[in-house]
Amino acid sequence: MNIENQLRDGKIRGILSSLWIFFFINHFFMGLHEFANPVFIEQLIGGGFDVSDSLLLMAAITIELPILMIVLSRVLPNKINWIVNILVAVFTIGLEIMNNPNPDLDNIFFLAAELIGFVTIIVISIRWRSRLIKENRN
Repeated sequence: MNIENQLRDGKIRGILSSLWIFFFINHFFMGLHEFANPVFIEQLIGGGFDVSDSLLLMAAITIELPILMIVLSRVLPNKINWIVNILVAVFTIGLEIMNNPNPDLDNIFFLAAELIGFVTIIVISIRWRSRLIKENRN
């Protein structure tokens, strides 16, 4: 592989990693933003949330996968990097939709930003794969 291809692949990896960081920060602030909602605070203080082990596990998976992708998008070989980014982006979209069945306006805003990031990850990964095939270095 020549230096130009290595530089191009490194740039793509950096962009993908940055998009996963974007999701993580966005998701963090979406949760933090809930503390400005008086209804949320009342439910939190009054025990209005049924927090089960399965709910906590789902929350951990929802955030741990993107954190893992920050690193994996930089270190995985080209051959599997593009597919892992696509699969985890699609899976995380599904988790986000499942975890927000009735989002309020601010959550819709945050979720829209996340969706744009995920679609960008998918598009970049597909284009990267196409270029790798075209250059016959898959």
